[in-house]
Amino acid sequence: MSVLPAVLAALVSELSTAPALSDVRVFDGPPYEDVSDLTFITVGASLTGATPPVVLAQVPAGLRSTEDAFDITSGLSVFRGDTNITECRSAADQYFEGIRGVVLANPTLGVFGVVSAQLMTATFTPRWSTQFGCVVDSDLVIRVQAHTIP
Repeated sequence: MSVLPAVLAALVSELSTAPALSDVRVFDGPPYEDVSDLTFITVGASLTGATPPVVLAQVPAGLRSTEDAFDITSGLSVFRGDTNITECRSAADQYFEGIRGVVLANPTLGVFGVVSAQLMTATFTPRWSTQFGCVVDSDLVIRVQAHTIP
């Protein structure tokens, strides 16, 4: 049995309570409300659609146990009420570091069987900038290694 559901729930919980992300709304999956003027994170849901939300590989490890390796693509969308895209991109980088801090502080995410979790990559894409504000979307990948025993 995969630890993936527990890892997704742990990520949502950890990110929702992180002080560095206190002004960020965290969603389990895609947003389910109007997010046009929010800064938010989607756990297990890409904002750009460039990569699948979860890529899972399970390898038998003997004695009915498995080695799981999976990449969880999540999204970060940063909204600013001004037109300075440079500041918006800079804020996205600060939030990215906040996410990295959460993963570094608890690399097992408190989930039994998880050996490690690490933030692997991020892409920053300005989505729009108008007189009403600007948005920078980012996809980030968290790689998780786990050993599970049924």
